[in-house]
Amino acid sequence: MARAAEDVKYRGRRRWNGSHGKVWWDGELLFEIESFECKVTADREDVLIGNSKDSKIVSLTGSGTLTIKSVINRNINAYLEEWKNGHDPRATLVGLLDDPDAVDGQKERVSIDKCIL
Repeated sequence: MARAAEDVKYRGRRRWNGSHGKVWWDGELLFEIESFECKVTADREDVLIGNSKDSKIVSLTGSGTLTIKSVINRNINAYLEEWKNGHDPRATLVGLLDDPDAVDGQKERVSIDKCIL
């Protein structure tokens, strides 16, 4: 019985692995990471329609975690200076998963706005 081309192309070593990730903060490389996870939750409020109760999405709340492998010190200092000066910095966070063994050299990137650390 012959194997499908996908079965050969996507063997174990070709599966995504998070050990080659990077994170940028407003365009500045801050971390090399082992893993990263983001979650978005819909915040709902009750809505009454006659005697029935339903709900409506009124906002979204995001959270996430990073497992940091190394910190790029020269770039994180600007962020820390903002804290020292009493500011509450918000930025765009960009994460990249770059696995050299991935099929066709694929890379996955995600961008998240209005982030705080």
